[in-house]
Amino acid sequence: MENEGDMEVRDATMAKAQVLARTADKAAAITGYETAEALPKTTSGQKLDCRFHLMRVGMFWGDIPMVESHVTVCREVVDKGGDWERRNRLKVYEATYLLSIRNFKQAAKLLLESISTFTATELMSYNQFVFYTVVTSTIALDRATIRAKVINAPEILQ
Repeated sequence: MENEGDMEVRDATMAKAQVLARTADKAAAITGYETAEALPKTTSGQKLDCRFHLMRVGMFWGDIPMVESHVTVCREVVDKGGDWERRNRLKVYEATYLLSIRNFKQAAKLLLESISTFTATELMSYNQFVFYTVVTSTIALDRATIRAKVINAPEILQ
């Protein structure tokens, strides 16, 4: 790795972290992603990607405090200048976290905001996303809002 450039080292470190995450070794996966995030010349987008991976590890293990801490850090990074794609992915991740702690009203709001720009396919399929959006909105929102934003929404009707 001494002869490789920054991009190659980053790619290899991320690949190693992803393999560790697939082995179901939580501590090793966390260490791998934190190592990848701590590499020099890491952009804010790459840091967010590492945090998204860490959130998925936390969700897999049911570690709600871990997911909450990464959501908070991601919000701070996005507020400092994240791109729109990662900002929208963060909404989906945060909504998934909010569903796990049963904050349905806030989760419905974030899911509805993300319905037309959904890109978090690594977390769930679009059909699952629409299902969660409809169910959460039905639970948390009033009838007029459900009719306007869910029943008549072209993305959901599609």
